[in-house]
Amino acid sequence: MLLELLSEVFAICRIKETDQVDFSAPYTFYARTDRETSLVCPEKNMPKNVIAADMHWCGIRVCEKMDLYKVGVLSSISGVLAQSRISIFAVSTYDTDYIFVKSDNLGKALQVLVKNGYRINDFRTVK
Repeated sequence: MLLELLSEVFAICRIKETDQVDFSAPYTFYARTDRETSLVCPEKNMPKNVIAADMHWCGIRVCEKMDLYKVGVLSSISGVLAQSRISIFAVSTYDTDYIFVKSDNLGKALQVLVKNGYRINDFRTVK
């Protein structure tokens, strides 16, 4: 399976208000529940009014467009990383999944994924 390493560095945030969120920016993930409002976005686009933020996350996208009923893709990737004690933050969209790992674990995560048969496109170097 082909994965893409995204060129952005991300922040995972808790927010109260959305007035400063640039929803037109690529890779902006927003979720609201009865208990919290969360935002994942490139650090450069992080709003100033966040309540809490965890910085320096790297994004990995599953390249193939997935049927909503496809089973085990996220489980497989997260399981491989969990066996190497690498925590993730996952976001699913209608078409695919995104896995975020802390930047200091990125090298190890990529090695583990490749060792387990995943192919990686690295878009950090593409201009």
